[in-house]
Amino acid sequence: MITPRRVFWILSVATIIAIELFSTQVPLARTAYTVVLPVIALGLHDLVQRRHSLLRNYPVIGHGRYLMESVRPELQQYFVESNTDGMPYDRARRSLVYQRAKLQNDTVPFGTQLDVYAPGYEWMQHSIAARHAEDTDPRCAVGGHEGGQIYDASILNISAMSFGSLSDRAIRSLSAGARAGGFAHNTGEGGVSPYHLDGGGDLIWQIGTGYFGCRSAKGQFDEVAFSERVAHPNIKMVELKLSQGAKPGHGGILPAAKVSAEIAQIRGVPRGQDVLSPPSIPRGCCASSSACARPARGNRWGSNSAWGAPTNSSRFVRPCAALASSPTISPSTAARAGLERRPSNSRTAWALRCTRGSRSSTTP
Repeated sequence: MITPRRVFWILSVATIIAIELFSTQVPLARTAYTVVLPVIALGLHDLVQRRHSLLRNYPVIGHGRYLMESVRPELQQYFVESNTDGMPYDRARRSLVYQRAKLQNDTVPFGTQLDVYAPGYEWMQHSIAARHAEDTDPRCAVGGHEGGQIYDASILNISAMSFGSLSDRAIRSLSAGARAGGFAHNTGEGGVSPYHLDGGGDLIWQIGTGYFGCRSAKGQFDEVAFSERVAHPNIKMVELKLSQGAKPGHGGILPAAKVSAEIAQIRGVPRGQDVLSPPSIPRGCCASSSACARPARGNRWGSNSAWGAPTNSSRFVRPCAALASSPTISPSTAARAGLERRPSNSRTAWALRCTRGSRSSTTP
């Protein structure tokens, strides 16, 4: 049986013999070795390496498979996908973002490319007597009950991404953009860094399961540190992250190699040690909510979680309603949400879908 390995040996030997025979007539024929010998050396390496069985069985030509695999995303995007196929954002939506960001014309003729009769298709109701929108910057008043402060929040704000996941320049840019656009910037659970404050934008301080920024030496909630930090005028709201939606079961792990002196100081953790974020708030949702609410000094506060069932939100909201200071707002994280890295199975099959998660978070 002639195998690809045997074919490689036969072709290698035959090519060398052919070059030597041909060189007796044409001396420059040996220049072909500049191409032939590297190919033979690559094949020999493929035969002896033990990492890829494909290359051991198909020396040289097996690299074609990895080459095609490396260009597959580009081929898929430019030659296979239609304008409406991509996930989570198709090409049509990405183009719209690019056009508006560059102040280019974003209008498209000849109607939609979507199947408006497909199951689950959503649309906005139209009025035949629509009125001109006088308010071009709609806001949402948050807080104000029980004598607390009121924050005039934008409808759209910057979602949570921590310093460390993003660079200092990126954090500064987002904060400056929030100030220029009149909306809020969620700090993420990594705490409030100096770069969040440099931009001058309104901040939503997200406190995660690791209590970064208001954490004691034992990893518990530090009310004194929280009171000092939350008094900053740029911090307009506080968000308590009840659980790790992207890292269920084992929680989050920040490797020791990434815990620099700066990150350790911002998060209040030891430098050079692994930092663990528990899968959920360790002292109970309502108890932690109450602990955050007491020293908040009138700031608006709320909670964030990935709901696993519609009843999860009611089990949290109803007991919290009996507290002296109940949550003002309760955003929810649904499946397909979030920017953090996580296993594909949890990214695609964990927590409620977006529409059901939104309904559960607004239903007491």
